[in-house]
Amino acid sequence: MKTEDRIEEVLIAAGSFETARKCFGQHRLAAERHQRAEDELLTVILGDGRESRKFVQRVRRERRGVVEQTERIWARLCRERLDHIPRMLARLKRLGAQHEEAERQLILGEFPLSATRRQAHRELVLHLG
Repeated sequence: MKTEDRIEEVLIAAGSFETARKCFGQHRLAAERHQRAEDELLTVILGDGRESRKFVQRVRRERRGVVEQTERIWARLCRERLDHIPRMLARLKRLGAQHEEAERQLILGEFPLSATRRQAHRELVLHLG
């Protein structure tokens, strides 16, 4: 079960903001670790041509949307405000799904890279894996 579904379930079933914050806090920590790994991969491909730079910009723009929505939800949970949480979680889920395609391309290296950067990318993916 995804974190977004779990939070909504906890809030609706028990009305427990404390449990919802704990669950969402774990999600935020996992997302931060994920972002650090993603940044390492983005750094490897960044200087390898216009197409790679555009891809990096896209990934960062999408991720910024996910992070901003995550922080809005966190703020609402901290204020113990249930209104709009289901809608906000649904939006986070949509933003995450959009970002997953870019993440898949990033992990698989589905864009033009020089041989040197391709090797560095491959080694980093194996190390992070």
